[in-house]
Amino acid sequence: MYAARSQHLAQVIEPALNAGQWVLSDRFCDASFAYQGYGRGLTLAKISALNDAFVTRMPDLTFWLDAPIELGMARAQARGELDRFEQEKLAFFSKVRAGYAELKRLYPERIKRIDATQNADVVFEQAIMRYAEKLATPSLLGAVALLTAVSFAHADTATTKGGFQIKSEDGNFEAKLGGRINLDAIYFLDEDDITGDKTNSTVSFRRARLTLEGKAYDWKYKFENDFGGQSGTTASGFRDAWIGRKILNHDVKFGQTKIYRGLEELNGSNAQLFQEFPAIGASGLFRARQIGVFAEKDFEGGGYGVSVFNTREAGTSPSQGLGYNGRVFFSPISKKGKVLHLGASATVEKNPVVDAPAANITAGGRSTSNDWRIRPRLVGVASGLRPELVGDSEAQQSYTVEAAGILGGVYAQAEYARSIHDRVNAAGSSLPSETVDSFYVQTSYILTGESKRYDAKKGLFQNPSVNDTGVVELKARYEQLENRDTDAQTQQYIVGLNYYFSPNTRAMLEYVNGEFDSKATGKLNASAVQTRLQFNF
Repeated sequence: MYAARSQHLAQVIEPALNAGQWVLSDRFCDASFAYQGYGRGLTLAKISALNDAFVTRMPDLTFWLDAPIELGMARAQARGELDRFEQEKLAFFSKVRAGYAELKRLYPERIKRIDATQNADVVFEQAIMRYAEKLATPSLLGAVALLTAVSFAHADTATTKGGFQIKSEDGNFEAKLGGRINLDAIYFLDEDDITGDKTNSTVSFRRARLTLEGKAYDWKYKFENDFGGQSGTTASGFRDAWIGRKILNHDVKFGQTKIYRGLEELNGSNAQLFQEFPAIGASGLFRARQIGVFAEKDFEGGGYGVSVFNTREAGTSPSQGLGYNGRVFFSPISKKGKVLHLGASATVEKNPVVDAPAANITAGGRSTSNDWRIRPRLVGVASGLRPELVGDSEAQQSYTVEAAGILGGVYAQAEYARSIHDRVNAAGSSLPSETVDSFYVQTSYILTGESKRYDAKKGLFQNPSVNDTGVVELKARYEQLENRDTDAQTQQYIVGLNYYFSPNTRAMLEYVNGEFDSKATGKLNASAVQTRLQFNF
């Protein structure tokens, strides 16, 4: 590396300077100190010795473009495939950034820090101003002042990459508008065992959401409403609604968002493999979102999240119930096209006392709208085959383990959960608890050569990158739930195909078959073909 640097000096930089030209280099010796020295741990004395031996000239002026590591990584990922340095862990880049800060302290006249969180035009203006200050000529300073004054008059910038976004010149305020539309159709092949009218085949908007998110100074915010699930009398359309900031090096949120449980649920509807989530999530065992306090943090090779929450969610009656939750995950292998993910979560929640309209209160003083019932979506959503596996419960404990991986175009994911439900009757009297064991296994194979992507900071999986010709993905899932105390059991299997037209648009085609077996009902079965056209921005 230093031999190449010496040759570059002798053959390119020195001849240009001798000819009266200006030379601009994207990096030089400071990068060696920051990356190899502070980042890799190579002795700084050795780097200094190499520098003294091979480097005959240092830059007259060095710009250090400084931004939070998370922002830098997001920009790198947006450019496309990451190089070997960009694939390093957060801890490595923290050391590199600290190294640049120390170099800035040692050489303040040469190294000038520029706030790189701002848009490219403002960063460029700052660089020009630092350059003018270095030359210290009145005419140049005046010209630069005129340039920046004109630019600052149009300081707020708007972009449309990845959604409509506006950002203030000083970087203190940001707002981004996004959304998603899921247009679904389902045709039942077998619905004889479904009670009620046989009118379950339909077309509907499964989701129609608008999202506003951004920041104000050190506080972040997100508000998301689902018009596809909006009630006319309650706030049932609310999905995420929170504000948050860094506290003690944790990302902390206050408001309503997802609990840290259910890997596929946390992956989100934009990245879920199938049209409906597995039952280890809001499709069966849990409510997806609650109101509370949420804190998460990543570390090298993993991360964790903890929450304390009220058992009420938007659209249900007020509750004095309380819950606690935690999730931890590890990624011993995390490379492009090769990932191993392991995790576990636990939740304890109880809804013993409520304040609600009299119409929702039973003789036992409970709110019927806040009781837990386990009704997994086997085939269909609101209508369709959705039997009751566990009746009214006032409290539940759940423990889950998760494993997933990527190997080239192959993606596999599995979860197991045990949930214990404290049953109650309509009068509020306790019944014997019931235990449910649940698991699913799902896999996909991308025919066109791409791989799923992995967010190592959050322990979540993302859709593959999409080229101009699209991406084709085959998929399959098997799921089973069993009430160990009543012997009631459900099974579901799905096979299908996903086609990604672009990073924003995806089509799904699935065959789904579900079965419920209990002493009370005997076997119930249904099957259907379902499709989705999904768009997000």
